[in-house]
Amino acid sequence: MKKEQGLGILFLFALFPCALFLSSSFVHADLLSASVTPTTGETGQYKLYDITVTNTNNPPGLNLTQIVIVAPINITISSSGTSANGIYTYSVNSSANTQSLSWNNATGLVKSGASQYFWINASLNQIAYVNLTIASLDTQGNTNQTSLLIFINDTTPPFISFISPTPANGSTLNSSYIPVNVTASDFGSGLKNITIYLYNSTSLVSSRTSSSPQFFYNFTNLTGGKYTLGASTTDLAGNVNQTPSLAIFLNISAIVPCTVSDWSCSWSSCINGTQTQTCIDINGCNTTIWVNGTASCNPSSSCSPNLNCTDWLPVDCQPGENQTKTCTDLNNCTAPTVQTQLCQTQTTSITNSLKFSFPSLNLGKISLPTIIFAAVVAVIIAIIIVTVVLLVRIKNRKSSIEFGQSDKEKHVS
Repeated sequence: MKKEQGLGILFLFALFPCALFLSSSFVHADLLSASVTPTTGETGQYKLYDITVTNTNNPPGLNLTQIVIVAPINITISSSGTSANGIYTYSVNSSANTQSLSWNNATGLVKSGASQYFWINASLNQIAYVNLTIASLDTQGNTNQTSLLIFINDTTPPFISFISPTPANGSTLNSSYIPVNVTASDFGSGLKNITIYLYNSTSLVSSRTSSSPQFFYNFTNLTGGKYTLGASTTDLAGNVNQTPSLAIFLNISAIVPCTVSDWSCSWSSCINGTQTQTCIDINGCNTTIWVNGTASCNPSSSCSPNLNCTDWLPVDCQPGENQTKTCTDLNNCTAPTVQTQLCQTQTTSITNSLKFSFPSLNLGKISLPTIIFAAVVAVIIAIIIVTVVLLVRIKNRKSSIEFGQSDKEKHVS
């Protein structure tokens, strides 16, 4: 009986280290911790985003050999870098609408239990929640990923300016009207409206509002005296900008009766290959705008497009379905366009960005070397178990034989 107990204890001692190795192989999880500072940005403004990656492998000892940052293609990245010593590569996945920044170091880009920071200097010209995906590869081939969210807010005021034939500041006009022409644009949330104000020496005379990016208005039937002219614009995020005030003096006593109109003409922006020429009578003989005609034009030579595109929608579509986004030219060089693409899974773009090809990037994925090691340990344990079982059976048979012989001896005696 004591020999059997000793044999069982021997079996447990033999099984314990094997079970320990096996459990460490299967329990191993390639954990990835990442954070970004700051978590907000402004449209049209470059900002430095610091991304801290911490290697929290359990059990310790595995180094991260590759870090990949995947960002949407509509983010403009002017520069990037890292505190680690690694080889840098950049790639674009047009079908997935993503761009990848990758750092590699075969001996360890992020050591076990340590942290490294990676940074990008990036800008986005629209309000959006930007999802940055951080993917990692370790020395055993385990992969993992985590996501960081950055909110891009529109805090940039729209652009606004007086253009011809608006009188210059300090002008004296021999007329009873003041022509005003204003242009505005916004590449963030989009332009909401333009408002033109006209004040006399005591109060507001009139104001006019338009949602057009170019707004012409002729204030007519004015009395003589000093006027102040101003304009403001608002974008869809509520940012406001305004022009400097213009001081205009009307000398109506010097008005010459109209005999011949004096027209001032200008061409509009090129839209779909066509421009329109409009004219105003600077003598005030005619108070309406005259459309002089249209002409063909080349958008690239006469106007610089400034596209403002929405995100790909729907965001959560499935592979094989379609996503669409609408792009509007804030400079009105071209008509709005709708683009369509097949949905792509984010996992595919990240996997293709890594050094090796993996079927998925799940937490705690077990690499091929780990599986082989676990299989070897399992075979060893199986051999030990079979050996112990055989030894026990041999021991039991020997005991039975000895017990049988003892009975025979008693019977003979």
